[in-house]
Amino acid sequence: MSFKIGLEASSSLSNRLSGIQRYIIELSSALSKISQNNSEYKIELCYKGSRIKKAGLRPEARLPHKWYWPFPGFTLRRYDLVHALDTTLPFPLPQKLICTVHDLFSLKVEGYSRPKFREKKKRAYEQIIQNCLGVIVPSLSTKKDLVESFNYPESKVFVVPHGVHPSFFSKITSEDVCVSYDCLSKPYILAFGGRERKNFFRVIKAYFAAGLEKDYSLAVVGNMDIESRYFVQQRKAIQGIKELGRVADDLMPGLYKDAAMLCFPSLYEGFGLPVIEAMAAETPVLTSNIGATADIGHNHAVLVDPMSVSEIASGMQKALHLDKVKLKKAGMYARRYTWEKAAINTREIYKSLLQSE
Repeated sequence: MSFKIGLEASSSLSNRLSGIQRYIIELSSALSKISQNNSEYKIELCYKGSRIKKAGLRPEARLPHKWYWPFPGFTLRRYDLVHALDTTLPFPLPQKLICTVHDLFSLKVEGYSRPKFREKKKRAYEQIIQNCLGVIVPSLSTKKDLVESFNYPESKVFVVPHGVHPSFFSKITSEDVCVSYDCLSKPYILAFGGRERKNFFRVIKAYFAAGLEKDYSLAVVGNMDIESRYFVQQRKAIQGIKELGRVADDLMPGLYKDAAMLCFPSLYEGFGLPVIEAMAAETPVLTSNIGATADIGHNHAVLVDPMSVSEIASGMQKALHLDKVKLKKAGMYARRYTWEKAAINTREIYKSLLQSE
């Protein structure tokens, strides 16, 4: 018997390559590869017809695709199971639906989301719980948050960790990065800016508190927030901070590989892909001692209280002196996380849900 699976991928129609879009691209590609020699499952991507103007932003994929509502003639009910790859559920709702919940940041961390947005996200999660046969999450931490926040049965929550692209394990020379970022002329510490939950303001304060500006520049994927920029300008130290803006995917492995360390004390992550990607490059990692980053970082990263500038500062010094044996072990550990494994585990969930109905 053959089953048709629809992957609702409308969230990937964006010119901003977010973590969710990367998840959709990598997982759908991996599902395509493992399904080539398996006639039991036919997998297609599906997009809301209301977003067809963004068709040019559709990422390349080997899977066939369909456009649904409000287009007539095609309905998601033709699928035996629909997997919503983000928390925005398809409309009309298919008969059998599973959803990936990437994180519950807006509900779990107060003070960083507007009340209206928090309420909107809460309603979205409640709709998922009411209408889905099960929920896929990327970490045990996110599973715990979902179960506790909504009293949702643990048996309906499936943990499928994200994977690491093979390029992060490759031997990349510094020239690959320097061609695009000639500003990185001296050793640099890599950090992530942009969203408040990345905790960049405390990173920048810890960087100066540890006196690292003398020997290292601070390379920021994304941009500084207003508060951080003002802090740096007051110290007249803007020259040491290198804002990289949006970084192309093919340059990220090189940025990790050449970095003296990754400083990633995030306030909340559903998984924490930068942590495992930096480990794959055998780059020292500092990350938070709470949530998903603590789960995947455990014995292979320096863990700190993300609310403590002094802990981040001392942790940065410690990470910079991690020995090569420990970094090699971290690289081997990162090899456990592959998109092929994520795809195989996801397909097994499809199988169990279809057989139980």
